Amino acid sequence: MSSNDAIPNGSWVSRKPGSIQQQSKWESQKELQVKDVEALRQQIAAVDKRVDDQLAQLSQSVDRFGVVIAILSAGITVLLVLGGFLGYRNAKSEAKEAAADIAKTGAQEWFDKQAKELKEQIEALAKKAAQVHVEMDGHAQQVQAHAADVAKAISTAQESIGKAGTQPPSDLEESTRVLAQRDRELKASNEDRYSFDDWNTRAHAAYTADALEDAAYFWLKAAGVANAGAANVARVLVNRGITQAQLKQSEAAIATYDEVLRRFGEATEPALRKQVAMALVNKGVTQSQLKQSGAEIATYDEVLRRFGEAAEPALREQVAMALVNKGIAQGQLKQSEAAIATYDEVLRRFGEAAEPALRERVARALVNKGITQGQLEQSEAEIATYDEVLRRFGEAAEPALREQVARALVNKGITQGQLKQSEAAIATYDEVLRRFGEAAEPALRERVAMALVSKGVTQGQLEQSEAEIATYDEVLRRFGEAAEPALREQVAMALVSKGATQDQLKQSEAAIATYDEVLRRFGEAAEPALREQVAMALVSKGVAQDQLKQSEAAIATYDEVLRRFGEAAEPALREQVARALVNKGITQGQLKQSEAAIATYDEVLRRFGEAAEPALREQVARALVNKGITQSQLKQSEAAIATYDEVLRRFGEAAEPALRERVARALVSKGGTQGQLKQSEAAIATYDEVLRRFGEVAEPALREQVARALVSKGVTQGQLKQSEAAIATYDEVLRRFGEAAEPALREQVARAMNGAGFGRLLKAKTMQDIGNPAAQVLLQTALSNLNDAVTRCMQSDGMLLGNRAYVQCLLGNTNAAEVDFAAALRAPVNGAQEIYQATLKDLDIHPLAEDASMRALVERAWSTFEA
Repeated sequence: MSSNDAIPNGSWVSRKPGSIQQQSKWESQKELQVKDVEALRQQIAAVDKRVDDQLAQLSQSVDRFGVVIAILSAGITVLLVLGGFLGYRNAKSEAKEAAADIAKTGAQEWFDKQAKELKEQIEALAKKAAQVHVEMDGHAQQVQAHAADVAKAISTAQESIGKAGTQPPSDLEESTRVLAQRDRELKASNEDRYSFDDWNTRAHAAYTADALEDAAYFWLKAAGVANAGAANVARVLVNRGITQAQLKQSEAAIATYDEVLRRFGEATEPALRKQVAMALVNKGVTQSQLKQSGAEIATYDEVLRRFGEAAEPALREQVAMALVNKGIAQGQLKQSEAAIATYDEVLRRFGEAAEPALRERVARALVNKGITQGQLEQSEAEIATYDEVLRRFGEAAEPALREQVARALVNKGITQGQLKQSEAAIATYDEVLRRFGEAAEPALRERVAMALVSKGVTQGQLEQSEAEIATYDEVLRRFGEAAEPALREQVAMALVSKGATQDQLKQSEAAIATYDEVLRRFGEAAEPALREQVAMALVSKGVAQDQLKQSEAAIATYDEVLRRFGEAAEPALREQVARALVNKGITQGQLKQSEAAIATYDEVLRRFGEAAEPALREQVARALVNKGITQSQLKQSEAAIATYDEVLRRFGEAAEPALRERVARALVSKGGTQGQLKQSEAAIATYDEVLRRFGEVAEPALREQVARALVSKGVTQGQLKQSEAAIATYDEVLRRFGEAAEPALREQVARAMNGAGFGRLLKAKTMQDIGNPAAQVLLQTALSNLNDAVTRCMQSDGMLLGNRAYVQCLLGNTNAAEVDFAAALRAPVNGAQEIYQATLKDLDIHPLAEDASMRALVERAWSTFEA
């Protein structure tokens, strides 16, 4: 047998001691290698166990994606280990066969080589196992980080639910991004295997993406997951209710809140009690949106009954919210005293609380209390309440408290303006600018804009028109490019107010340009507040065009109001449509389109005749009064009187000042029409009705109508030859309104003094002896009356000057008479031909010899005037 032939049973031919020792050495080395492999296998198993432990710890937060990665990684490890053992077995078998073949020719060298290769393979396996371990750790860390990001995003989104502005925009943007990514991952998996966390995550993702219908559905699904946990179910049901309310599904939202109460209303766990309290508070808010104020208050009382004595901060916050909301509801029900008592209860319970959430509620309660005091016309108390807000929270750094301080300051300024404390009001608005002028928070920027607009209005009341316009321009500079609806509204208000001021300054072209800027910026806006400003701008533009005698353009502008807003249902827009129609009718009247004007006024009645809103009732009253005046101009006197009587029928018992003014106008105009019909006694009775209804009022507009009624009554009495009664009536005008500073009243007093002076002149002529001392007294009194009238007149009136010239002539003051009559002819009012003809007629009343000198004076002056 050759040396290369193998012996059966694996024995060797040669049994020399050296060979046996060599074989023993080989076997020992192989055993050591086997032990090394076994140790490595145990290390790999330990790694697998640690990985398994980590996977078990992450199982609750790691998504399926992470689990798949972990399983694949473990599989890789097992395959590598199996590969190592297979390699070892193959190597061992090959080593035995090779050893048998080369036992006599270098077995040691061969085995060393194989052992080295085997060791290298084992080391490679160890490196691969370590690499897998590192990769698995990396994947685990990524999964952990992703899960933490999702949890943070859900927490941030949860804080924002139903609470605009509670989170910084940047935080919400990041949360929206993270949740959207996780939502995409979840969409790829089977919904049948979703956990509570999966549905809840998708709901928050939908909510932050403004997909509210989806959010409400996903929260319903989350609530239906078995073993979700009562606290989790209660929380997502409350979220669902809030979302339904935001979708205007108010009844469904209330049903959802009731479901929370049904399931968890008797729970004692703090987390569940918190959700029950939140459900009740939000139910009340939803009832408020449905105008169910009584039910709303009952819901808030239920919060107080259940949790009023609770010590937990979360429950105390809900109680405070319920009380503040209850006060608001009571205010809406005109239960102002009860509302103030409720706000005081907030102060009693939480006034000394240190928690930010409770301090915010206290601040809100104080601001709302001040507003309610203002509604009760308790202005001084209102200002004191706002000052209390400043005292408590003026230095607070929390955004929610700073907002309430800003509200208090703006409201304080408005109240100061109502009290005619205009300078103090401006100082208050400037304090808003000093404190919050550079603030970046939307709520504070809105208050700054409001302060500026209100400051401009106050400057206008002080007739500081240029400063007022500059203030409105500051609003435009600061907020002109703002995108927030609340700021855009203030910009629109500033522009409309600026246009009105320019109109008052007779800058009609500039005013029209400003109104056009409103249209350019906001003409296509969909927000009700901006649409209202656009409608106001159009109506005001039409008025400005009227003042520029651009009547056709004005009518076109009013028609644009009708085209844009004619079918609008919002009260504010309906008011502007009514204003446009009334103004259109007035403009048509100025164009002598009287029939068209009457038709326009009838359109006002058709659209708004049955409206209950005060602003619309005022426009209906305006339309009726103007219709009556137009009918009178068309000599439709009986129809005009019927129209005025319709004003009395509809609004005769109204308490609103604007309507009472229209009733007074209707009565004065009715008296004038009765005079035209020679129904003098009826006219005097109508004027007396004005005195009976409004004789003691303090409102300037009504006082003007009373003065008009008295003057017209005096004229009518004069026409009835009741000179003494007429003079007495004119003197009554002087007695009532002689000290009035209002231009309209001064004008009526001037008319009355002219009537009294002329009446005394005629009475003196009836004595047939101007030299009679009694006649001289009458003429001197007449001169005094006419001097008074001339002084009060805003512009030169030919009738007053002509009458004074006549008295001067009868008193022998010829030079003064010539000066006065020459001025009368030149007067812009009642001058020229009108005073010339009227004076000649007056000379024929109770003619005297002394009238000849007056006639000659008149003719000389007229000749000179004509020349």
